Amino acid sequence: WAVQEWFFAPIAQLVQSAELLVRTRRPEELRTLPVHRRDKLGQLARAIEQLGLRSIRNHHEANRLRRTLDDRVEQATQRATYKLQQLTLRDPLTHLGNRRFLEEQVRPFYELARNTRETMTCLLIDIDNFKQVNDQLGHKAGDEIILLVANLLRACVGTGDMAVRMGGDEFSLWLPDMPVKRAEALAAALSKLFNQQVRAMNLDGLTPGLSMGLATTEYDQAQTAEELLN
Repeated sequence: WAVQEWFFAPIAQLVQSAELLVRTRRPEELRTLPVHRRDKLGQLARAIEQLGLRSIRNHHEANRLRRTLDDRVEQATQRATYKLQQLTLRDPLTHLGNRRFLEEQVRPFYELARNTRETMTCLLIDIDNFKQVNDQLGHKAGDEIILLVANLLRACVGTGDMAVRMGGDEFSLWLPDMPVKRAEALAAALSKLFNQQVRAMNLDGLTPGLSMGLATTEYDQAQTAEELLN
């Protein structure tokens, strides 16, 4: 009985605690170790306790590092996905919104303005004599004209406005809460700046200009962005 109580039972407890520690890595399993003994069993128990504590710390540290890595991978994936989405919504030459941007961004933007009874003005812009520039001076000169218009749009519109390259030499501006008079003044300023910049370019006598059309929910009861654009 004495051998059982003093020797075999503590050994069995050591084995059981060690097995539980391996399976659960819970510090509670270390409390049953006979670390208070002054003999070899106590020394062994204390060694198992130290190994167990170190294993638990390493386990928690590994979990923390894995969570940190998972978070970073998720954030990087989200950033890459967002960048890819933005690329699909942008015109590769001008980096303005494209036709898909018009469908996915301008349409809800327009509906929000209608729901809040905010006016929306659409300015449609077309480059005159653009085909002549392409035919006589090449597509590089045509791209320079396109970029000129895109840069002017970015410089003249506010943070709440949206600029879209509809395709080819056609652009649209979406201007929330802008009165007609201000929109007309903006169109005149765009045309004036464009003409000034074009005169400074070497276009062999060609004189491209801007034709513009304007519609606003202040006067036109358009239910959708497409109706206002039409």
